[in-house]
Amino acid sequence: MESTLTPLPSCPKDGGHLSYVVRNNKAEYVVLSMAAYEDMLADLAESRLTASEADLKAGRVLRGSADELLREAKQDEKDPA
Repeated sequence: MESTLTPLPSCPKDGGHLSYVVRNNKAEYVVLSMAAYEDMLADLAESRLTASEADLKAGRVLRGSADELLREAKQDEKDPA
């Protein structure tokens, strides 16, 4: 399997630049500016928080301690369903 690496142009300061690295006629990697990457991480964190808040409002959350969770996991290993 052969790949070719060619220099990418500099990313503009606005962070809107996106490049793909293609190998064997398939996009293998995505190259982002740091600003675009940080925006993506912030959007992901916001999405996770929104989903967690929806789970909480819908009652899909169980409360307990780490010890209780570990005890339940060990019990599940002993008595698989």
